[in-house]
Amino acid sequence: MAASPFKFVPASEFKARARAAVADPHLRESFRTAMDYLMAKRAAQFPDSAALERQRALAEQIRRYNLSRLPELLEQLERRLTANGIKVHWAENGEEANAIVVGIARAHAATLMVKGKSMVSEETELNAAMAAAGIEALESDMGEYIVQLDGEKPSHIIMPAIHKTRQQIARLFAEPSGTLYYPGGRFARPQPMFSIGQAKRKKGMYQEAFDYFADIAAKLPDELRPYVEMMDIAIVEMRDGELADQVFHQGLLSLTSEGDRDALRNMYKAISSRLCMRGVSKPRQMFKIKAGAKPPARPDR
Repeated sequence: MAASPFKFVPASEFKARARAAVADPHLRESFRTAMDYLMAKRAAQFPDSAALERQRALAEQIRRYNLSRLPELLEQLERRLTANGIKVHWAENGEEANAIVVGIARAHAATLMVKGKSMVSEETELNAAMAAAGIEALESDMGEYIVQLDGEKPSHIIMPAIHKTRQQIARLFAEPSGTLYYPGGRFARPQPMFSIGQAKRKKGMYQEAFDYFADIAAKLPDELRPYVEMMDIAIVEMRDGELADQVFHQGLLSLTSEGDRDALRNMYKAISSRLCMRGVSKPRQMFKIKAGAKPPARPDR
């Protein structure tokens, strides 16, 4: 997955960008909405402002005390983790830390890493280091995932996508563009790309759902998932075996991976079997294209 490294901005450029950001109505709306939400949640949990200030002061004292004993506490943590069978790694800097993670991934022949939110990994540019080693990184935290989809860096330590409006995020999730930062591989594209079609299907809008997935297949002809969705709608919802035949045959022509074509054949069998259980005959192509058979020659494009 593409991962852009940090860019250190000169002071003059920073000031110009800061002025532009402050004048951006979308940013102002995003931050105002997010801060109002956070302040309301805090007020609900701590209605007594004096008690809140006492808690904040206590937390600050605990933080300073632990920082003053940090080396000792880290060694104590290592001993307890090791006693529980956990291996602890030490790194002098970000480069060493990244090398340790890359080494662990390579030792297990990993090609994809699913990450939790970590500002330390942002500072060490772990995603870029993994990408350089041929290992893709996928963020599991929603805020981190949003900025990863858009090829950005987090803008806040606990709310990485605080700078984005709901409308911007909705468009990002609905966009089936191949330019977004998706990991490679079958079914690795995130679910949001298909959520609109799935929502239409749940509402009984079967033709609209079918057309939505057909549009994705037209834009991403080498993506397995749209063909599976269309076959399922055609067979289960529309009871149209001929339409399912057409989708199946087009998928075999369009998919370049033999593994994807085999998966399509197996899924076609499974989906059509569900139809037979309801007393409806199997689609014709079910008997014409056997599992493992080669599809017709792929036409030149």
